[in-house]
Amino acid sequence: MKPKASFAIENNNAKAGTFDAVITNISAPLGVKEVLVPSWSLENGQDDLIWHKATKQNDGSYRVTIKASEHKGNKGNYRADAYIVDNANNRHYIAEKVVSVDYARPSGVLTIENNNTAAGTFDAVVRNIVAPTGLKEVLVPSWSLAGGQDDLIWHKAIRQADGSYRVTIKSTDHKNSTGKYRADAYIVDDSNKRFYLTEKVVEVTQTRPSASLFIENNNADLGTFDAVIRNIVAPNGIKEVLVPSWSLVNGQDDLVWHKASRQSDGSYRVTIKASDHKNSLGNYRADVYIVDNTNQRHYVTETIVDVKHNKPVGTISVVNNNKDTGTFDVIISDVYSPKVFVLFKYLFGLKKTDKMIFVGMKQHVKLMALMR
Repeated sequence: MKPKASFAIENNNAKAGTFDAVITNISAPLGVKEVLVPSWSLENGQDDLIWHKATKQNDGSYRVTIKASEHKGNKGNYRADAYIVDNANNRHYIAEKVVSVDYARPSGVLTIENNNTAAGTFDAVVRNIVAPTGLKEVLVPSWSLAGGQDDLIWHKAIRQADGSYRVTIKSTDHKNSTGKYRADAYIVDDSNKRFYLTEKVVEVTQTRPSASLFIENNNADLGTFDAVIRNIVAPNGIKEVLVPSWSLVNGQDDLVWHKASRQSDGSYRVTIKASDHKNSLGNYRADVYIVDNTNQRHYVTETIVDVKHNKPVGTISVVNNNKDTGTFDVIISDVYSPKVFVLFKYLFGLKKTDKMIFVGMKQHVKLMALMR
C-alpha cells in the first residue's frame, strides 16, 4: 500500500517572503524514514529547485519553512510537493500545492551624522532595516554632484553593536570636492540581489589648509632666496610642507620639489638656489603645498620671485675676419658684471700682438672691445 497524508500551506508571511509546508495525518504501511518537500518558483521552471527535509513535530506532523530568499528572491507562484521515503528507501509522491508568494521590499532609514567641516567627512548611517530575504551586506554609493558620477565610490557599511550600519564618507576620496554630495543606501540579500532603499543629499564643506608665503633674503650675490611659510592653518595636521620651484625661462624643465624645514617659531623655511635651477636668471615661481596627517597633499599658495645673480655674463662674436691681413675683430656685447675684470690677457695666433684693452665694466653696459 502507498503512503497517504494531508498536505497544507501555513504561515504565508508577506513580510518575510516565507511559508510553511505541513504534512499531517500520515499513513505509511512501510514506515517513515523521512519526509521531503521539493519547492521552486514557477518563474523560470525548476532553475531554483530545492529539496527540503521536513522536521518531525511533537504531534507527529512534519514541517518545513520555504524562503523566497533561497529561491533567488522570486515572487509569484511557487510549487511545493510532498514525498515520503519509507524504511525500504522507496520515495512516494503524496501531494502538491501551488502557493502565491509575496513579500515586502527591503527598507531602511538613512541618516547623515558627524558632518565634519574641518575634515571634510560625514557618516552615512542605515537603521531600522527590514530585509525579508536576508541581509548579506549594506552598501552606500556616494559621489559629489560637481562632476556627475566621475568620483563614484561604493562603500561597504560596517555593522554596529546596535544593529545599524555605518560608513564614513571622505571628500579626500572624492577629488576633494566640496558642495553637494549624494549618498544612497542599498542592501544585498542572501541570494545576492541588490535592493535600492533610499538616498540623501548632503552639503560638504571643508576648511582647507591655508598659510602665508613670504620671500626673504633674495641674495643677488649668491643667486638664492628663502621661501618662508607662516600662519599655517591645517585642520588635519601637518606631516610636511613642500615648496616646488622652477624658473619661468623654459617651463618646468628645472622643477625641484623642496621639503621645507620647521623653525622654532613654527614657520617653515627653505632656501632656493639658482645653481639648482640651471643657473637661470629672471622670474621664478614658488608654490606651497601642505601634506596632512592622512597623506593628502593640498595646494596652498604661490608667488613669483625675480632672481638675480652677480656673475659675469655677455655675448662674444667674431667679425671682420681678414685672411689677407691675418686680423679679425672680437665684439663682446650685452655684458653684465658687477666688477672690473680683465677681458683678454693674450691673443694666440695673431701675426702681431697689439695692446690689449682692459675695460672696467659696469652693470648692464654694452661693451665693444676691438682688437686692432
